[in-house]
Amino acid sequence: MEAVLKLRTETAMFLHGASKQTAELRAQAFEGAARYWLRAVLGQAAGGPAALKALEGRVFGSCDAKGLAFHVPTLGATATESLPLLPHHKGNGNDDNPSYSACIPAGAALELIIRPTRRFDAEAMLRAGYCAAWLALHLGGVGQRSRRGAGGCRLLSVSGIGLDRLPVPIMAESLADLHARLSAGVCLARETLHRAAGLVTPTAAPRGLPGFPQLRPGDSIVLTAVGAKDEQQARADVMRKLRPHKNAVFGLPYMKPANGESQIRGASARHASPLWIRLLTLADGTFVSVNTVLRSSTPSGGPGAPLKWSKMDACLTSSGESRFAV
Repeated sequence: MEAVLKLRTETAMFLHGASKQTAELRAQAFEGAARYWLRAVLGQAAGGPAALKALEGRVFGSCDAKGLAFHVPTLGATATESLPLLPHHKGNGNDDNPSYSACIPAGAALELIIRPTRRFDAEAMLRAGYCAAWLALHLGGVGQRSRRGAGGCRLLSVSGIGLDRLPVPIMAESLADLHARLSAGVCLARETLHRAAGLVTPTAAPRGLPGFPQLRPGDSIVLTAVGAKDEQQARADVMRKLRPHKNAVFGLPYMKPANGESQIRGASARHASPLWIRLLTLADGTFVSVNTVLRSSTPSGGPGAPLKWSKMDACLTSSGESRFAV
């Protein structure tokens, strides 16, 4: 029993190994992304960090138990290109440069295989792992700048597992069509993961923000038409839009210590941005920005004051957006 996912890269995937001259395709990158989104969706409902850790171990494996195995048949170095990691920078010879880096370019065909390593509860485990991978593929990415549109893969097809009551691959004709399909898929993935965990899906998010980034019931995902049909231009557009908003709420920029200080302290500390931007194409090749904010009570990965979510909301507000609750 296994699930075989046919994928195609939609945006450049910056995956590096020991050498930055070659991009390396690794199954662990996809497994790590699936683990992240399982945590983000189950979150507080799992019954605390210890219970969430135990559940993640049952699905993906841990030091104590076997779980799902992720495989990418074409492992190691692949055909690569050198493309701008920061396409919104001018590249004028100063510090403001596009930072060319080795990547797997858009349009590459990939195959991801998810396979249970034990017979016990294999089907339920496989369905849960597929849903976590589905969320990772549609809301996030893998590799450098995956929170800013890079490293996106389109799910073309899945075989080896019944898709009854499971989210399916999406090919949308319009922003409204994508809105409907993505909303239904996210809700179905959440329900499946909650069933696998033996939980009842809550109808509303609990009061107060969680201690670590989570996508809670009632939170919203914002879709915005980018307009570009070139992946490099689409990445440049969304990153350029963030430049006027550079502050700790986005995990940007690379801060410098205050005068007289040897290190960055307090609210100026850099942390992982809670904003995920996934660039997904419509049927005509036009890119749409899928913006997902995983809110928490404290910054992820660093000290400091609570984030000012109003700044995040102001950045996401634009004309022609489509917002749906999950």
